[in-house]
Amino acid sequence: MKKPIVRFDISGPSGNIFDILGQCSKVLRKEHRINDFNLMRDRVITASSYKDALAEIRLDIDLIDISEDQNENRRNDRMKPITVR
Repeated sequence: MKKPIVRFDISGPSGNIFDILGQCSKVLRKEHRINDFNLMRDRVITASSYKDALAEIRLDIDLIDISEDQNENRRNDRMKPITVR
């Protein structure tokens, strides 16, 4: 079974572990996997660190950190030549 996808910005408000859990809850409920979410939530809450909590979530959800994409776009914007008219 393919894992659902949750996108978040690790350096922004959506990187808060409880925000991520909320997004996970939504996608798993849509798939009628409420029990899976409850088990995952219990593992996340007892995790010893943010990194460990994300690892627990990744067992059930594909997490995509969009901050990497945004940083890459910023770098590309800085490297574009400036056109003077």
